[in-house]
Amino acid sequence: MSVLLSDVPPLCKAESDLINEVKQLCVISGDRSAGCHLCPPHWLLHGDQCYYLSVTERRWEQSRDQCKMMGSDLLVIKDKEQQEFIQRTLSQRTGDTYWIGLHPDGDGWRWVDGERYNSSLFQIKTQPSGRCVSMTRSYYYQSSCSSAYRWMCIRKAVRI
Repeated sequence: MSVLLSDVPPLCKAESDLINEVKQLCVISGDRSAGCHLCPPHWLLHGDQCYYLSVTERRWEQSRDQCKMMGSDLLVIKDKEQQEFIQRTLSQRTGDTYWIGLHPDGDGWRWVDGERYNSSLFQIKTQPSGRCVSMTRSYYYQSSCSSAYRWMCIRKAVRI
């Protein structure tokens, strides 16, 4: 017995259309329970995080405001694997400097999410006037927050 598409109730057709969309958007792994993670257009997906690398330059505070307007915040680096992904991504770009979400907090450095900086991940090259941290593909710099650089945002990917 064959079923004509016109015989399928609208809700089932909508569900079928959604499943087809997911198949087109997602690379389904062997573990179907893992679901699929999606990022907005022009964002990079890595794990369950989305990363945005700007093409324009702004001061640190303006960069953070821009990230917040996009539902994210400046980049926070949590572990070596994430740091290596970011460095690989930057190695494909031409020597640009990017703001990240690290700033001084009285007795040390703190990420914009409130966590303390872990110096075992990377060392910051200090400069006397620097109160914010920027990075290139190889180094992290203490920079003047009023300098204009590109910026990196991070946000959780949408899981479907």
